[in-house]
Amino acid sequence: MNQDSNIQDRFVIEISNIENRLNKLENGHIKEIQGAGYPYLSTQTQKLREEIFSLLTKIENGSLSGLEEMTESIKNSKL
Repeated sequence: MNQDSNIQDRFVIEISNIENRLNKLENGHIKEIQGAGYPYLSTQTQKLREEIFSLLTKIENGSLSGLEEMTESIKNSKL
């Protein structure tokens, strides 16, 4: 398995969160267009920026992915 595929597999949760946020923006799911019940565009873009930065930081620092953290948590809870 190449490194890019490994990163995509490891960080599937983080990447899915970013994809979901992008899909919401692409589909106009923002308060400025849809009204009440949707976040503002500025909020969506701020959260997207934070998610991308967090993902890159995890990769650069060799930190656990969200999936790995959940797996560890489940293992620890069974002890």
